[in-house]
Amino acid sequence: FNERGLFIEGTLKRSRNGKNYLMPDEGGTPIFIAERNSGRAMDGDRVRVMHSAKKVFSEPEGEVVEVLEHSDNTFVGILEVEKNYAFLITDSKKLANDIFIPKEKLHKAQSGQKVVVRIVEWPARSKNPIGEVIDVLGDPGHNDTEMNAIMAEFGLPYRYPEAVEKAAEPIPSNILPEMLEGREDFRDVPTFTIDPHDAKDFDDALSFRTLPNGRHEVGVHIADVTYYVKPGTIIDREAENRATSVYLVDRTVPMLPERLCNNICSLRPNEEKLCFSCIFELDENAQVKKYRIARTVICSDRRF
Repeated sequence: FNERGLFIEGTLKRSRNGKNYLMPDEGGTPIFIAERNSGRAMDGDRVRVMHSAKKVFSEPEGEVVEVLEHSDNTFVGILEVEKNYAFLITDSKKLANDIFIPKEKLHKAQSGQKVVVRIVEWPARSKNPIGEVIDVLGDPGHNDTEMNAIMAEFGLPYRYPEAVEKAAEPIPSNILPEMLEGREDFRDVPTFTIDPHDAKDFDDALSFRTLPNGRHEVGVHIADVTYYVKPGTIIDREAENRATSVYLVDRTVPMLPERLCNNICSLRPNEEKLCFSCIFELDENAQVKKYRIARTVICSDRRF
């Protein structure tokens, strides 16, 4: 890149120390964007950059000329409220400026609290972006506050939407006769789970029995979540957005509502559960001779 005026598109990676870089869409060498040349672009924005003439022995450098697509511009920090204005002192390493918050956009947040703020605009002549408080996490130093702040900073969902929780409430926790249609019955087969002592959801179980032909049968059973979560429903869409449960030091951020993951779809002992199973038939040398996949109903005898 040594042609003056060449335009390049990519993603901006901001840093609090002012050393910002464009990561070109087409790959290649990152382009240095000085803070003075970053315009009002935020970390993660797709931008168009005018590439400067490259100096000998220097890294490529450019200037943001247009923001093509904004990223999710939310930040976590400590709120400082003065008489006529307020600022968010951010924890982020991706923003060199504090965020100005009009008094009418505080939404009852108090000075000194840790909050989540969304940037709503960044006027051309303003040094600081303008934002509004979208959530109050609590007082700094408290465990729940700090854990939620970490999750919010990295875009993890620290609260489950109330509408999704309500959608799970009508799902029956007991097994009704119509649910057994087309399922193999393993409720009388010795079955158990093995999980850490602090686990809340038991999502896989093992069964074992000796068959009349002398071979051994091992069943591997997982909760049949698809029976309860249908494609396109509000629960399904939320699970798709989350992609997985997130395990932190002191908590789990679940992919599914708690009623499903810790209750209905948890293979707890002495409770009948719907499962999706792989069933293996093994000889005396533990060689798999045949297997099948089936929908089943089980009842775990013991939690190990």
